[in-house]
Amino acid sequence: MANYETARHDGAKILFGAGCAQTILYPMSDKNNCFVGLTDPSARKFIDKNLLAFSVSYEKFLELEHVAEESFLTAAACRKFLDGFEQEILLI
Repeated sequence: MANYETARHDGAKILFGAGCAQTILYPMSDKNNCFVGLTDPSARKFIDKNLLAFSVSYEKFLELEHVAEESFLTAAACRKFLDGFEQEILLI
């Protein structure tokens, strides 16, 4: 979704930084990109090994929400995946 409706291929970034910088500071200071976070080794010891953060600014969230209905997220194959993923979230 980070690159949906753009000609760019760098809409999702993984930048080095503290867990709070990756999840809060970077998305608030760069409203055009999405960020994968909680990769900081000092934060990892407090996070389940199977979890990462995906953070966006509110403005970027609204953009993604606007195009979600016409994106791959509504495809049947993705719906099956997401249904299983939602079950996994409920277990956490």
